Amino acid sequence: MISCVIIDDEQPAIDILVRHLKKIPDLELAGTETNAATGMELIQQLQPDVVFLDIQMDEMNGLELMHAVGAITEVIYCTAYSSYAADSYEVNAVDYLMKPIAFARFSRAIERLRKVLAGKQQANARDEERDCLYVKNGFKGKIVRLNFAEIDYVKALNNYVAFYRGKERVVAHMNLRELEGILPAEQFMRVQKSFIVALNRIDAMEYNELIIKESGHRVQVGGSYRAELLKRMGI
Repeated sequence: MISCVIIDDEQPAIDILVRHLKKIPDLELAGTETNAATGMELIQQLQPDVVFLDIQMDEMNGLELMHAVGAITEVIYCTAYSSYAADSYEVNAVDYLMKPIAFARFSRAIERLRKVLAGKQQANARDEERDCLYVKNGFKGKIVRLNFAEIDYVKALNNYVAFYRGKERVVAHMNLRELEGILPAEQFMRVQKSFIVALNRIDAMEYNELIIKESGHRVQVGGSYRAELLKRMGI
């Protein structure tokens, strides 16, 4: 079962989502809340698989709420304001649903969610001794071994990602979302929507830029990731 929490300051919006949830057998409603602050406590207490979250709320908007909660749950934003779409993906949302939410669109979001959760399960189940991955490099189909310890950072390139290790770049057909389910979470962190960085390859941080050891490459840190990054760096 996929445990779900709904947080929206409008009860009719919650009611629509509840009806949609009831139509899908493996979704389980763990709780609902109309108050953002209480909703944050509910997420921390229940730690559901996903929270359906309104963005525009009176006391605290949904983006601020998820920044405060951290990465303990997946999030699907539900809002009437399309202007927030880019911001929602900056905080790594599974999906962004425009109100009024049709059941067909809701179902597609759940399919995305299932893929994300499946990736997490696969990552948790992988052999703890695994220290590398194999990828097809670029368009030629050459298979390359990438040792986790050698990866400096990874950059998204539309439907591809580029692995940087020293002066070498290896391009593979996958996305950052998939890769997050493969790379060891204790060693790597997404620092903006297009970059994942190996924490032990950070040489310095200047303002909102990370400087990578040896290569000297610079990676911009997204605002929504800065607090968690500093925490992981022990600052």
